This record gives sequence, C-alpha cells and structure tokens, in this order.
Amino acid sequence: MTRMPSLPRWARALTVGSAILVVAVLGLAGPALATPSGPAATTTSAAADPLLLSNDGVTWAAQLAHPLFDADYRYVPGERVTSGFWLKNNSGHNAYYTVQVTGVEIPADLTGALSLSVGSNTESAKNPVILANCAVAVRNVKLAAGSRVYLPSTVTMSSTAPLAARNQTASFGVTTTLHDAPLDLSDGQCLTSEGIVPAVEPTLPHDPTLTPGETTAGTSTGTPGDQATAPTAGGASGALALTGVYLGGWVTLSVLLSAGGILLASRRRRAEDR
Repeated sequence: MTRMPSLPRWARALTVGSAILVVAVLGLAGPALATPSGPAATTTSAAADPLLLSNDGVTWAAQLAHPLFDADYRYVPGERVTSGFWLKNNSGHNAYYTVQVTGVEIPADLTGALSLSVGSNTESAKNPVILANCAVAVRNVKLAAGSRVYLPSTVTMSSTAPLAARNQTASFGVTTTLHDAPLDLSDGQCLTSEGIVPAVEPTLPHDPTLTPGETTAGTSTGTPGDQATAPTAGGASGALALTGVYLGGWVTLSVLLSAGGILLASRRRRAEDR
C-alpha cells in the first residue's frame, strides 16, 4: 500500500524539539513563555530549512524570535486580539502550506469560547476555527519557491463566555507544514509530537508506466513499520519532502479573564435583554 513519505531526519528532529518545548511550557507561568531555553530554542541556518518563519519579515529562522501573543494579557469576553507572522518557502520548489492548531489545553468552562483565525478569510482559510487540537486553519495554499507571505492571526473570545471562566487559563500551539502536493487533512488529523506524518494519501500524479508493486521516489509498498524514501530535489517528480514546523511555545496563549471585564459584559447583556 502506498504511504506518505516520512519526515527527513533533520525535519523530524526539529519537530520533536519544538513539540517538547510546547509540552514543557504549558504548565508554566506566563512570563516564562517569553524566554525559551535548551535545544528547542536554537535557531538554525536559513539555508538548511525549507520552511522559515519571521516576526518582522526581515529576520528568518526555523522558529519565531518573539512570542506571537502576549502571555500576560487578560482577555475580556467579546474581544479580538490580532498578531501575525511571516512564512517563507525556502525549499527551492513550488509548494503548499497548511496551518493547524495543536497542543490545545482548555478547561471545560472555556470550551468553545476561544477561536483562532490565520490568514485572510478565503476558500483555503477556514476562519475562524474553534480552538481544538488539529483543527485546520489554513489548507493547501500555494507558495512559489522563494516567496513569503504574511499571516495575520487573531484570537477571539466569545461574548457569551461564562462567569465560571474567570481567571481560567488556556494554551495552544500552531503548526505550519510545507508540502509538495495538496494534503487531504481533516480536523483532528495532524502531525504527532513525534513528527510522524498521518496515513494520508497525497495527491500526486499517477504514473501509468508503473506496474503493481513498483514505487517512485517518496513512496513505499512496505508494511507500516517500514521507512519510506523521502522525495529529493531533482528527482523524477521534483517532489519536496513534506516538512513540518511547530511554532510551539511562541504562540502558547495564556488566557486570563478579567473579573471586571466579565461583570461588565454580563451587565451589558442583561441591559440589552430588558
């Protein structure tokens, strides 16, 4: 059975390191989120990474240099807070990118009350999406080799957030993935923290010259435990190995509901109901 190529070794290491950063910061106080440490915070050479990120569109690295959202900010029901980041296709090949919500930690009182939008509201960007693990915010958007794109990102808190949500905290991450062909990803399906690509068939051109059992670069007919061969630049299909980058702790959001803000919002709703 044909399988999607696994992440190359360097990409897998990058994903694992960033995923560990996400896990490590979820339980920390807000200010600690702005000071990463250890291997996961190490930037790498731009030439080595096909997918690059930037806060300002000038300085590029494998992860953002500054937090996407202020971890100390107190959110009021009905409020929208906007930030954004740049994404660059440094692979040398035309590609697609997909953005998903990952590492979601939300208490029951905030379930359904927080949403995220990324990029412009187009057919490829489903905006906003309720914060839930592996929700797809941007799907299969083309990005030419060497091109960059700015992705405005907005967190919205529902105006109907309950009073019980006061002083609750929530956190999440965002994963950007660069791939050589459209992916048929559904909500709830995304890269795991170990950097494993889910069992999704990529949309690749069918080669009628192949007979059953033959493979091309990037495919395998082995068992699920076998290692697939990643596509390489200059191969028959010119395919790009699928790579994934976690923004990780840099977009981990600490949501603290202001008691005053909630009370004011509640009173406003009651006044409007009269």
